Amino acid sequence: MSWQQEGILERCGIGRGRLQELSLLPDLARALEWERDSDVLQAMAGYIPGAAEVSAYPEAARAVVAWWQTLSQGDAWMNRLAAWVARWNLWRARIMTDREQAQFYRDYTAAVGTESNGMVLAALAQTGPPGSFPLTAWVRRLSDGDDACRLAAGLSMHRWLGEVMEGANGEWRVASGSEASGEQRVASGSSLLATRYSLLTTRHSSPAGAAGPAPGRAGGCRQ
Repeated sequence: MSWQQEGILERCGIGRGRLQELSLLPDLARALEWERDSDVLQAMAGYIPGAAEVSAYPEAARAVVAWWQTLSQGDAWMNRLAAWVARWNLWRARIMTDREQAQFYRDYTAAVGTESNGMVLAALAQTGPPGSFPLTAWVRRLSDGDDACRLAAGLSMHRWLGEVMEGANGEWRVASGSEASGEQRVASGSSLLATRYSLLTTRHSSPAGAAGPAPGRAGGCRQ
């Protein structure tokens, strides 16, 4: 719960400001060196250090970015999922340097072309790195042999086309309030975007209609 900076700690009177004073950023950097439990990594992916923390612990911030990059290329798919969520969160919170953003874009584009797990690919479909949309990579996944991967590709294309149409019609919405601060919530039950910054829901369940097979299953039911 402490990684998420909400829940029990806040109910006990330890608010967000107090948590930032305590700063878990150095602990996060150390824990990422050895932590490989997917449930814990999912919680850690939701920890977004503030600007004051990054300024106070710049080496820890760089280490955190580097460790999440490494985990996003690992063998365990749930750990990759957590790592991609964390990298997206760090980019949205403007924690990454220009060099780290460029690396994020390269890794993202490569993962779109090679990721074999439908849940991870669905998470990638609902995020977007800095830079242009990797259209060619996603179009190729539309003919993937895996149902979940094709669905993820279709989701990504739908999202991209919607943004293109909004831009063409001049209907870009100006974010305000909680959206301007990066605290967007997606209400759709079919989306993995379930929490303030995180794509993650729970390990053993997924929202109704979510892309990708359930953990431990080779395939999935078609609707």
